[in-house]
Amino acid sequence: MAEVVEVENVETQGCEFISEKMLEAQRKDLCKELEKHPCLWETCGPEYKNKPRRSRALDELCQKFNISPSCLKKQLHSLRTALTREVKKETTEGQQSRWKFYTALSYMKDDVVRSLKAKEETEWTEEETEQLIEFYKQNDQLWNHHLTSYRDRNLRDLNFKKLCEILPNRSQDDVKKQWSSLKTIFYRELKREEDTKVSGAGTDTAYFSQWRYFKAMMFIKGSDDVDPAVTALATADEKENERPAKKTKADKLREMDEIKFDFFKEAVKCLQSPAAASQENNDSISLFVKSLESQLRRFSGRQLAIAKKRINDVIFDLEMECYVPQGTLAPTSTCSSLSTGLNAFNPQAPVTSLNSDNFNWS
Repeated sequence: MAEVVEVENVETQGCEFISEKMLEAQRKDLCKELEKHPCLWETCGPEYKNKPRRSRALDELCQKFNISPSCLKKQLHSLRTALTREVKKETTEGQQSRWKFYTALSYMKDDVVRSLKAKEETEWTEEETEQLIEFYKQNDQLWNHHLTSYRDRNLRDLNFKKLCEILPNRSQDDVKKQWSSLKTIFYRELKREEDTKVSGAGTDTAYFSQWRYFKAMMFIKGSDDVDPAVTALATADEKENERPAKKTKADKLREMDEIKFDFFKEAVKCLQSPAAASQENNDSISLFVKSLESQLRRFSGRQLAIAKKRINDVIFDLEMECYVPQGTLAPTSTCSSLSTGLNAFNPQAPVTSLNSDNFNWS
């Protein structure tokens, strides 16, 4: 146990000596060592995007200078930024740099110059930016969300083609990125102005944007506000074109559980109210029909047919009485004997045929 504690103490003591800062002498030595690891600074080199190679180089320098990886990355960024600034001064103003690490990092100068040239080629000029803003201002279907033509893709593509003809050195992606950048800067500056315009605040504390294109971009103010009508139409179209998602096994099981639960609820309701159901069905007619049903089930074949015929004849006679005019006598029918036969319920008796001679209409 003692050996383990001693090892842990040694490891923790070693971690305490890792510094987060570098002395001037260490920075000079770092500049010399960086020349041996072009994967950390040569942006055009083949190993610059090789992450395992860069990681090994960082670990090696961290161990040599006894600093943390975060501290080393900050030092590399600081040195590269300062060298870029000095190279710009030397190329534009023609002044020789007096920076103390300029000579030690001279091997990095060519890569910095190449990076600056590449940035100049992709950087937008003032004239190009002004042409872009003016084109968007004249074609509000490219930025105004409230217009129905804003969602017309064919019209948007046509406008982008026209814009690329005006700016031949810019692609459609370049145009979109630049416009997005301009919008971001404009709304950031606008928010700063509106936040400082508080009631009671003096003009000295108010913020007024000094951005070059702030006034030129003012025409898009409020364009990002959501239009409820357009949003509702868009969501409706999206829902119509949306394919139904496949149900997972868990979803199917959940639906089955819900169906079972509803079934059990209905069953419980039926069990809780048997008395009400029996009261509804226990009237005199229902009881008579039930007793008649039990008697009919004892017959079969010819007997059942005769019983049905006689019952129907009795019902027919009773219905006919409803159509006799008032003041006249109801027709006397030999079928009245059927009631007696029905009470005796003898299906073996012969069936009396019904015709007009059987009725006395006097």
